Amino acid sequence: VTICIATNHISYIEKHIRNTMDMQYIDKIFVSAIMHKTKPHLNYYREIIQYYHLKPEEFLFIDDNQENVDGAIRSGMHAIKINKGDDVYQKVIKVLNEHNK
Repeated sequence: VTICIATNHISYIEKHIRNTMDMQYIDKIFVSAIMHKTKPHLNYYREIIQYYHLKPEEFLFIDDNQENVDGAIRSGMHAIKINKGDDVYQKVIKVLNEHNK
């Protein structure tokens, strides 16, 4: 499983994320200011899809903003909207189980 962070933020956020988070499992950080694209526009998701050379349906996008989730779904990705306090693990397992039917 490859995990990346995709954020609508200014360029310095990448350094902040790297300095404050455990990056052991994070493959790449996609920052809108560097990409010159923002969520929920399709070209944002397409750049990520192309970077990994995968099919859109091989991605699971997780976000707390419904517009961004909708953009990911329009790009062909699976997507989950999370809210504060949600059990993200259970939501991910549910999507994976539905996908593997």
